[in-house]
Amino acid sequence: LSDILVEYNVSSSLIHQIGQLPKDDFDVRRLRAHKPYTILHEADSAHTACSFVYHPNPIEYVALHFADSVRVEHGHNPVDTVEHELSGLITSSLYEAVLESGGTPQLVNEMADVYAWVIDFFGLQVGDQFKVLYTTYEVEGEEAGFGQIEAASFTHMGRERLAFGYDQGEGWEYFDECGA
Repeated sequence: LSDILVEYNVSSSLIHQIGQLPKDDFDVRRLRAHKPYTILHEADSAHTACSFVYHPNPIEYVALHFADSVRVEHGHNPVDTVEHELSGLITSSLYEAVLESGGTPQLVNEMADVYAWVIDFFGLQVGDQFKVLYTTYEVEGEEAGFGQIEAASFTHMGRERLAFGYDQGEGWEYFDECGA
């Protein structure tokens, strides 16, 4: 952090003050290489920094403001929830079928978790089918994370198994059409 801020005329005493902030507010040890950040600076010729905004992930940010005194602001970028529908036919594996249909490896893992106690994924048959409704998160049109599977259907050996997601207050769980 000091290497970055020194380039924008932030004094070493101010950098030290930032390093002494309570770890709950801002922990310099949590800064990671290759994560985006923004420097806001004065419109003067020296381009003296007045804020440092760090983005640990696409959704969250931590802003250090140090024009007058040092203060920390934690925030979230506006997140859009995007609904998706995907279906496919098993020709070799669930993984291949989901990817061929436009899904992601994470979606494969989530589907396997939904049906882990009901379907033996090592015993899939050519011709088995799936349909899944799921959400993802976007920030400014860029993918920002996987949401959850809302509902799914998996037909294995001619038998359709449905799963509907629901939160009863203790986290997201899946139930069949009878509520079991």
